[in-house]
Amino acid sequence: MIKDKDPDLFFIAESNKKFELGVVDNNYIKIDFKGNKSRKVVTGFAKSQIQLTYREHYLEGRIAVCVVEKNSEKIAICGVHLWSKLYDSFNQKYYSEQTRNEIFKICDFYKKVIFIGDFNLAPWDTEMCSILGVNAIPWSSEINTNNFVLKNNTKHYYLYNPMWNYLGDELLGSNCGAKGSFRIEREGNLKWQFIDQVVCSKDLIDKVFPNKIQIIETVNLNNNPTDILVKDEVSGKHKYSDHYPIFCNIN
Repeated sequence: MIKDKDPDLFFIAESNKKFELGVVDNNYIKIDFKGNKSRKVVTGFAKSQIQLTYREHYLEGRIAVCVVEKNSEKIAICGVHLWSKLYDSFNQKYYSEQTRNEIFKICDFYKKVIFIGDFNLAPWDTEMCSILGVNAIPWSSEINTNNFVLKNNTKHYYLYNPMWNYLGDELLGSNCGAKGSFRIEREGNLKWQFIDQVVCSKDLIDKVFPNKIQIIETVNLNNNPTDILVKDEVSGKHKYSDHYPIFCNIN
């Protein structure tokens, strides 16, 4: 997949040494992030010629921030892998507040920010689309008109989530029935767990508009397209990933 897409920069969640060694051998360097050294959930890799002016982990290693500077323009590109709601230890209020505070801190400092990765949330979840969480909404026109909402004298910046554009009958995937990874029936409700997501600040909306995002459903193995969600016949576990990654072309 990396060879096919040839990205300048990419993030991996919960990688292993074998994978990292293979990537480094293919002209990529592992990004040395500052911050919590004991817990690095998100690992980043970049081509050797990519100049990063800042590298740091936030939120217990769950957000990896690196700043790319080109033509005097600085863009903070952040790899994300948030907590899963599937675990009993998940504290919705605590994690929502922690995530919101760290994301807003990053946005307030850098202005031009893009978050990409596994939020472990659907676009419509409260933790994703309200000021109680990430505050990422699907209406670029609203963000261009109002950059933030003011509550209790605190600015809650709007972020743009273009992944809403991949929902609905007209965008059903050929392999799983929808552009998501899991079809789940829980407590009588049918839900599609979503893929990774791209969320960005106001000044980057034109750079990550939906037609610049690609959902990666297959990987070429010996010139044979293979579904990324394929499971091992013996263990029943996913061989490559338990959800579809995304590729974003930032102009």
